[in-house]
Amino acid sequence: MRFIIALLAFVTYVLIDAFSVASMLHISFLQALMQSYPNANIPSKIAMIVLLFIVTFFATDKKKIANTISVQEKIFRANERIALIFLSVMPFKKQLEDLQLFLAQEFSIEACLVGIYEKNSITLINDAKELSDFGILGRYNPQKEFLKDTDIEYVFVTSYMEKREQMQAVIQTKKGKKKVFAHALVCEQNPKASGVICLLGKLENDYSFLAKSISTHLAFAIFLIQKKEANIKFLEQLTQKNDSLNIPNNTALQTKIEYEFGRSKRYHTNLSLIIFQIDHLENLSNIFDEKVIINLKKNFINLIKKNIRSTDLFGTWIGEKFAIVSSDIDFRAAKNLAHKLTKILAQQHFPQVAKITCSFGITSLAQNDTMANFRQRAENALQEAIAKGGNNIEVKIVV
Repeated sequence: MRFIIALLAFVTYVLIDAFSVASMLHISFLQALMQSYPNANIPSKIAMIVLLFIVTFFATDKKKIANTISVQEKIFRANERIALIFLSVMPFKKQLEDLQLFLAQEFSIEACLVGIYEKNSITLINDAKELSDFGILGRYNPQKEFLKDTDIEYVFVTSYMEKREQMQAVIQTKKGKKKVFAHALVCEQNPKASGVICLLGKLENDYSFLAKSISTHLAFAIFLIQKKEANIKFLEQLTQKNDSLNIPNNTALQTKIEYEFGRSKRYHTNLSLIIFQIDHLENLSNIFDEKVIINLKKNFINLIKKNIRSTDLFGTWIGEKFAIVSSDIDFRAAKNLAHKLTKILAQQHFPQVAKITCSFGITSLAQNDTMANFRQRAENALQEAIAKGGNNIEVKIVV
């Protein structure tokens, strides 16, 4: 466009100049146009034409230059604002809310999705309502095949599996087609991607520069959180207690198993292990917000505590699993306890969630058992119970 405007200015100047010369010297317009007359200063005319072309060409781009400067200033100010958000002492969830609000107001970004990479899943840490508004789930399986390239799942899984630093795609949501700009969450302190950020907006907008800027600040914030969580877990191992749920942790259970294992070998006493978990907890986490799930776990834990023996040790196992180490009872008594807990759960109403069920895996210590075999057998029994659809009790023993 600038070239055409400059060319028109050049042609207009040449025609007007030829007309003026023809009028003054009383020669033909063609002679004046071709500079075919005495004392024609051709180099001067060429210099004037070139200068006019250059000035016109660049003058027409002033607005674009001004816009470019304006955008650069906006990006610089956005970086400052984003840095201030993540340097604040606010809880991380509030930081994300402030970031979302800022991006919506300043750049018309409709959603800022944050997916955290885990061993076998990609977990979104956004508000559940925000996700449901766009028809987006709270967790995705990175091993899933046959993905639609118009689905946000394709962006998350591709970023995870192919270790993409950045990517763009047009996806279909409940609110129509949106353009998504994804960038891996990496920072100097943690160069390995801890997750991915996805900015959703209108098809005509470009948010790639923002995605990159936010990813660095966000990755550093997540790095600090994970470091803090690692310290908490280390302290929990020392204290042998899960502070968030106020029950013994896996370390305490293992210590108890070791003690009872030695006592059983020496005095030939019984020892049983019950490993169990709430059925479909992952689906419940996608439906309800974090506070509801935490309250569910606390109420569930209190219910279990009230209905086991004082000599039983109940605590967290691995992940979302719980366990009861029961000394001086065999697998039959352990199975009866599991049946008792199942019946109690069937009659219990949990706030907002209503009814839940559990899957149980049970084993008892055999004469030639090792602690590893003993634990693994209970784990295998639980997996069989889950595979049968949940709300099941499976027992595995050595005959």
